[in-house]
Amino acid sequence: MIYMGKTYRKFTTIELIAYTKAFNFTRKLTQLHVHHTWSPNVSDFKGNNYDAINWGMENYHVNTNGWSTIAQQLTLFPDGIWLLGRDFNQTPASILGWNTGAFCIE
Repeated sequence: MIYMGKTYRKFTTIELIAYTKAFNFTRKLTQLHVHHTWSPNVSDFKGNNYDAINWGMENYHVNTNGWSTIAQQLTLFPDGIWLLGRDFNQTPASILGWNTGAFCIE
């Protein structure tokens, strides 16, 4: 599905583990940030609208917050599907003053 011109890469957990093991990390990770959203929330998930939900978050992060892209590296959906967001080697926009070395999951 393409929503607003962007398709996010989707993974099952097994696929994500393989992707992560093969990924060339160029920065040192020292902390994991796990967030939840208040909007969208679980009731907004319709079973197939992954891209629309992630695009909505990215749109808000870029056009309202002024960030370069979506804040988090990964978004986990209620059905166990993961969507790739921010590049793994890019510092997330996660917790003010604590982003260096962080990896962020929504």
